[in-house]
Amino acid sequence: MRFIKKLLLYTVLLSFILFTASSCMQAEKEEPSPEFLSTASGRIAFVSQEGLLSQIYVMNDDGTSRINLSDNDFNEFSLAWSPDGQEIAFTSDSFGRGQIHKANADGSGRANLSDNDLWEGYPAWSPDGQEIAFVSGKIQMIEGQVDIFGQIWVMDADGTNKRNLTTEISNDWHPCWSPDGQRIAFVSYEDSTPQIYVMNADGSGRVNLSDNDLNESHPSWSPDGQKIAFISYKGPIPQIYVMDADGSGRVNLSDSDLDELYPVWSPDS
Repeated sequence: MRFIKKLLLYTVLLSFILFTASSCMQAEKEEPSPEFLSTASGRIAFVSQEGLLSQIYVMNDDGTSRINLSDNDFNEFSLAWSPDGQEIAFTSDSFGRGQIHKANADGSGRANLSDNDLWEGYPAWSPDGQEIAFVSGKIQMIEGQVDIFGQIWVMDADGTNKRNLTTEISNDWHPCWSPDGQRIAFVSYEDSTPQIYVMNADGSGRVNLSDNDLNESHPSWSPDGQKIAFISYKGPIPQIYVMDADGSGRVNLSDSDLDELYPVWSPDS
């Protein structure tokens, strides 16, 4: 996948893009800030980066009781709270490749939900907390560069019952559940450039909502499921757009010469 190449460390390390914990990339323009926040239940989980090493922390929303949940020498990133705020799923390179781990919010009960030879990451909890959507793919070398052909998978929250929703149709990334759990928005390279797609939670009914020649990424559902916010590149400049959930009614909310990234809907929108 072209947009993660420069963000992989050494030859088989991980992509290093953080994006909205709602999970919902020309990625050279989208490198994250060192600390990218995700809130739940009066606590804030975030990734803190020192040099090339990223670690997952949790703190109270007033900044107290800061705890390193990672506390290791591995890069760990792309976190997502469980809907009940009791667990955090995240991507870890502890096995020299992306693997999905989860842990309790205090760092206990850590488990590897992947435990295989594939690159897996970018977990997204279903609204009912019963399932986790994620990206799975093989690490490969293309023209001397590390690349990953991603697919959208879903598994039960304990790591069992894994199934591929996109079945190698194309290079697919960044799953994001609709609030009712019936659909998943994601980014696909089926049409060469990254576009926003949506499909049913079982992988059926795949539709390109972008349907243009622009690079578009980072879908984020509105709480009522009626709209999707996303990033669209106006030339080299990322701008925040919103559209209806069927792809109609596109509006540029940025319309500026600034780079504007990572839309996240407020829960009370």
